[in-house]
Amino acid sequence: MDGRRMLETVYEKDIDFLLVEELYVSPYFQDWLVTQLSSSLRKFHGGWRSVTRFNGESDIEFTYEDTSGAEVRALVENKIKADEQPRQAARYSERAAKYVQLGEADQAYTCIVAPEHYLDQEIVAKYDKHVTYEAIRDWFDEQEGVRAQFKVSVLEAAITVGEQRYIKSTDEETQEFWRHYERLAQEYPELEFTVAHTPASGTTWFRFNPSGLDDDAAITHKADRGVVHLSLAGRGGHLAAVRDAVSDVLDKDMRCERTSQSASIAIDVPAFSDLSDPSSKSGTIQDALKAASRLLTWEQRHRDQWQATPSSK
Repeated sequence: MDGRRMLETVYEKDIDFLLVEELYVSPYFQDWLVTQLSSSLRKFHGGWRSVTRFNGESDIEFTYEDTSGAEVRALVENKIKADEQPRQAARYSERAAKYVQLGEADQAYTCIVAPEHYLDQEIVAKYDKHVTYEAIRDWFDEQEGVRAQFKVSVLEAAITVGEQRYIKSTDEETQEFWRHYERLAQEYPELEFTVAHTPASGTTWFRFNPSGLDDDAAITHKADRGVVHLSLAGRGGHLAAVRDAVSDVLDKDMRCERTSQSASIAIDVPAFSDLSDPSSKSGTIQDALKAASRLLTWEQRHRDQWQATPSSK
């Protein structure tokens, strides 16, 4: 050995190939990865890299039959350090929904795979599931043989590349808007909204995680779409049952709809994507905060009803 690192650099495509190969050759990895999606594996069907369908490309897609007999497709976005592309996560969700709509899958999940430092709250909220490089590395580290240890080295190199070179693209305009949003949110203390991380440039999704909210629920103001969602995890495939359970207790401006793998209670609010001049959008932000507060109260009052519905989680 000459003392040099085994890998001078690692690219996202290297990790793509690593994951797809392991999906094909290792039933143990298949089972482990499916478990990370809060699912269960009966039979693995196949995995593919750079899949272009409908409105764009998925880094990886794989399909399997779960233990309930459902045909499941997972759409995976892989990141080491690159910034998200405009509407990238939304396009993944749209593709997942299209697979189900066309009958090519009973369920479809979106998942982001990335180093821990990349996965801040804003990014995680946009995907159904997330798996860290560190968790994958640790799985390989528990396997025997030189081959597994080589893959540990590849993943450790990728984590190091990301730590050294990943700088989230941000700007003062976005940060000022989020500070303004946080100030207005103080009028709704029950939402417990704080800016815990530096927002990426142009981020227009605001997630609330108040302590009074059930663990399987989340509230997100999706400003670019003009909606506030109360998402109920694992119930997207059981939308009819959720609607039956809650239709009598929805306010007139509320509706129940599917958002990927969740069933969501939605309230429409004015949309915006331009983050300049925050004060001019104060009224619009307050409308969204009021809707979020109402959804929190609704979830608490009707928790027994929605929790009694089936879940695939």
